[in-house]
Amino acid sequence: MKFVIGITWDPRLGFRFADVLADCSGANVEVIGARFPRKQPRFVKYSVVWPLYVLVSLRLFIKSWSCDRVICWQQAYGVSLGFLFHALQFIGVRPKASIDVLTFILTPSKRQGLWLSVLAFSLSADAVKKVVVYNLAEYDLYKKLFPKVAHKFAYTLYPAADVPETFISKREVGDFYLAVGRSNRDHEFLRDYFQSRQNRSCYVLTDQKLQSKSGNFFVVGGVFGDEYFDYLRRCKAVIIPFLDPTASSGQLVYLQAMQLGKPVLVSVSRCLEGYLLDGVTGIYFEKTFSGMDVALERVENSAWYADATARCAADYGLRFGFLKLARDYCSILAGVSVVS
Repeated sequence: MKFVIGITWDPRLGFRFADVLADCSGANVEVIGARFPRKQPRFVKYSVVWPLYVLVSLRLFIKSWSCDRVICWQQAYGVSLGFLFHALQFIGVRPKASIDVLTFILTPSKRQGLWLSVLAFSLSADAVKKVVVYNLAEYDLYKKLFPKVAHKFAYTLYPAADVPETFISKREVGDFYLAVGRSNRDHEFLRDYFQSRQNRSCYVLTDQKLQSKSGNFFVVGGVFGDEYFDYLRRCKAVIIPFLDPTASSGQLVYLQAMQLGKPVLVSVSRCLEGYLLDGVTGIYFEKTFSGMDVALERVENSAWYADATARCAADYGLRFGFLKLARDYCSILAGVSVVS
């Protein structure tokens, strides 16, 4: 068997999932990608990012005639290939390969109108066999949004690349809380909360424009890679306040925090359903000042914190990682229900 995986970074950097998938499936796995820019302002997005998407999609299209499966780690590849192959069905042309989409996230603004029709057309292509999602709420939602292809959707837990051992071995319990990212994040809530609670401090790593006049709430942009892991290893805990309580988001930060033994505080939502073990590896809190007070008081209980730290690292090793995803994916291909 021959599998081809489409990614959004330079394949020379490696891809752990491809390695373990080859071992689990016995297939010959090839990885195709390109070096996408980390920062993507509007001009770069349209002049660089989208042309790269087209280029990689074209290469995957060519490969689809000579391999058994094309695995789209980026959903743009899967949507574009599905649309093209569905159109070709009308003249009786079908690729040799099956198409699987291993990342599918639909923001609320794209759950209606023309874009929804385009997605339905793409996913209805005979060549598209599986669409894997990593959020149980979205899994339920997409089956309702796309009833004709509901059988193509599958759910499992998201993996995360391992945090470098140098940061794990040097982790420490800091005196500040950490928030990361911009997608589906309510950092304004955090700003307002910490401005009213001067006895605690928080750093937010984001490119989101966010003004703060408080001496205990800090917004830092342009933080990636080792610098990000350094913040993560030194914080006390991670806080994720969500805007949309049903959207798939926050998994990567959650899993990286787990590896470093950092409890995660999450506003009540379904975003991390199946990931966070409430009261064990983190805490769900009502997105109010009083709700945040209760959660932080629990984190600052030394006995609870020591137990949660140990359980975070243990749970990551037990339920997550690329080996787990590769095995789940092979089970999905075999028609076996995956229970994570």
